[in-house]
Amino acid sequence: PFLSLKIYWLYKEKQMHETLEIALNTITSTYLRSSGSIVSVVEENINILPSPIDQLFRHFLLQVTYVDASIIDALESLKLTVHHEIFHQWVDVLIQAEYNHKTKENLTKILDKFSDAKAIQLETGVILSDAKRTYLSMFFLSLLAPFLIYFINPHWWDIMTTTVGGKICVMMYLLGILVSAVIAYKAYRQSQGGVSL
Repeated sequence: PFLSLKIYWLYKEKQMHETLEIALNTITSTYLRSSGSIVSVVEENINILPSPIDQLFRHFLLQVTYVDASIIDALESLKLTVHHEIFHQWVDVLIQAEYNHKTKENLTKILDKFSDAKAIQLETGVILSDAKRTYLSMFFLSLLAPFLIYFINPHWWDIMTTTVGGKICVMMYLLGILVSAVIAYKAYRQSQGGVSL
């Protein structure tokens, strides 16, 4: 169950990062065209931002409007809600732009990193998909191997399922499959973490 939750979390995180790029492009293009503050830009675009990112910016607006009028503090707390390096850099440039409006031109340079990261991810995705396909094939064949023994030699199946030594061998075999699955998941997760989109 823990592994399936981690895989689901990885899927949701990837989905959030994909919508993050759309939201940041929308806000940045409006921010560069306007002479207003980031608050007015977010208010203007809040209804067209994709979900679940729109909730983060709604919270940002609530914090600036009702809790603390400091835009810098609200941006800092917004930065803590998403674990994404490019997003953190984008928020840092927004904070600098609150002090010096000329620095808001650097936002486009930050957003260009999304395109670069996506290109790298596509290249590594092809390589990883082949490795993942091979691993999953071997994983399912490994799970089927004990049942194949039943059809090849039923006497071996009886020894494997009724004796203590056979049960220990089956348990060690299944433990090896579980350990290899965890190691493969960690390696896949680490490769996705290098280019987190």
